[in-house]
Amino acid sequence: MVVEINKSFDLLLGILVFIGWYHLHSEKGNDTIKMSLVLLMQMATSMIYDMRKVTNSLPHQTLISQLQRLPQFGKKPPSTTNSMDEKRAFLGCFYLTSVTTHYLGKGQTLHWDSTLQECLEELEKCPEWYGDDVLAHQVRTQLVIERATMLSRYESALEPTEHPRALSSLHIQALKAELSSIKSRVKERISNDREYFAMKLADSFDCSFDAALILLHHYGIELAIVEISLVTSKTGNTNRSLLQESFRFECLRSIKCWFDVYFSIPATELQGLSFYIVSQVILSLGTLYFITAEAGARREEIRAEIDALATIDRLIQLFQEAISTPGISNDDVQNRMLYVYRTIRSVWAVELGDTSTGSAQRTVMAPTPPSMDDAPLAELFNMELFENGFDWNLAGEGSVMGAVG
Repeated sequence: MVVEINKSFDLLLGILVFIGWYHLHSEKGNDTIKMSLVLLMQMATSMIYDMRKVTNSLPHQTLISQLQRLPQFGKKPPSTTNSMDEKRAFLGCFYLTSVTTHYLGKGQTLHWDSTLQECLEELEKCPEWYGDDVLAHQVRTQLVIERATMLSRYESALEPTEHPRALSSLHIQALKAELSSIKSRVKERISNDREYFAMKLADSFDCSFDAALILLHHYGIELAIVEISLVTSKTGNTNRSLLQESFRFECLRSIKCWFDVYFSIPATELQGLSFYIVSQVILSLGTLYFITAEAGARREEIRAEIDALATIDRLIQLFQEAISTPGISNDDVQNRMLYVYRTIRSVWAVELGDTSTGSAQRTVMAPTPPSMDDAPLAELFNMELFENGFDWNLAGEGSVMGAVG
């Protein structure tokens, strides 16, 4: 049907909506969901390429085209006639394909070119509602991790090792500074836009939930950048060991900030969270687990920063509240995930040592090794992630590094 039908903008929008919906509502096995998402992403990107809205150029070709657009070359940039809806769709496609590719380690992100750059700048310059600023922020933030993975590829190519080469501390600080700048700009911009549009539309907006989603994306990208820096070959270099220790505690701080925001979301909103948020819970928990497990005698120092078992307790409590919401059935994913977290909690209590007393709960963070009968969820939380060790989590399919290695 897609081959025979005209490549229309409406069809593209339909595919993008389906990508955002499918992972939450499909009853298929998790492996089928993954492959379907990859197929849908390929369909969306190929449609944009076929409509000649975005070029699929090699990096050096993109650089040449950018140079040719400079005034001294005498070539005027081609006029763009894309509507605002089209610009949102193109940027949304880039964001969806980038997020999904980084999590699954499969598929390909929509190629970023001058057309997408113009769409982003136009959306930031003339937003028609506050959601335009939210989309622009998500795209700009996602571009940071795209650059991080590209830098990791280049450095690995320069000095091939068994594992992808870590980013230098200089690169890490530059990327984090860019993230911080984006965060500060969007915070002020969205606040102002909401006041303007609220007056213009005589409507009131509750920005707390949207702010939480923006912060979750920010801290998730921050964690991914530092996580990449942990992927190095084992060496006896003292300076490298100290650097690794610094990166580990940066990971812990990013994870703590991420979960602090996540736990601020009402339990009634959990069912509507996007694929990115669901995947980030898994990646954050997995990273925390291995940092804690590797710490050995220094586990108490890790727990002082963020406690895995206490965090899993909070997740269990949150999902208990979620399944008590009217309309949630026993087959819903929240109920199944609650079972997963309880199973993890019992395993971790033995492996990490349960030091909690009574019913006291601390602000903590936890990962997810499932020993369960639910095959789709078992694949989602990937048992291999808890069997093959810390390096697998950072360089394997279930990690953001899956798109690099």
